[in-house]
Amino acid sequence: MSPPPDLQGKFPVTAVVLAAGLGRRMGAHNKLLLPYQGQPMLRHIVSQALASLCQRVVIVLGYQSDAIRQALAGLPVEFADNPHFPEGLAASVRVAAHIAPPDSPVLIMLGDMPQVDTDVINALVQAYAGAARTDPALAATQFFQPVFEGRPGNPVLWGASWRAALQAVQGDEGARRIIQSNLHARVRVAVDHAGILRDVDQPDDLVPMGMSPLL
Repeated sequence: MSPPPDLQGKFPVTAVVLAAGLGRRMGAHNKLLLPYQGQPMLRHIVSQALASLCQRVVIVLGYQSDAIRQALAGLPVEFADNPHFPEGLAASVRVAAHIAPPDSPVLIMLGDMPQVDTDVINALVQAYAGAARTDPALAATQFFQPVFEGRPGNPVLWGASWRAALQAVQGDEGARRIIQSNLHARVRVAVDHAGILRDVDQPDDLVPMGMSPLL
């Protein structure tokens, strides 16, 4: 049987926001600190996670960690350091995989996708919770990925059985190879938010996301 929500209506899901990367395509700018809807982009993303059904929100730090902490000042989040952040995204995924309790799911979010909102996060948590109520052992072996108009995106919620695989990823692809090699275990969660497909990767992405261009 899946754990029930706590007194605040939260489920025992740890949301981990990856915020350690160098973001080389933005030059000297740390893209996570660029303004989005009146606040640093990362703060907006983290606020969506805090407003969701996830019980706990953890930020993986690396590049310019002091500035990231300052941008999130006052928010009830935890921090985890990634000393190997220059290696690429996989190093942060490995940190994320170690954070959550071993028998609970982890939602891995990217710090450069500001259009992923609370509704998307809640859809994933609710899909997992429903699966766990029906068959908790099966749910632990599945991962839950949002899909918009047939196209899968991020974030992805991972059942507890994926912890070892996530802890072994390498390179700058994150968990992409795990997903591609295990499509039989994927639960597609339909959402009506194209933001699951959009990230801020380079300067040309800013204006289409409603952000100011770099000067």
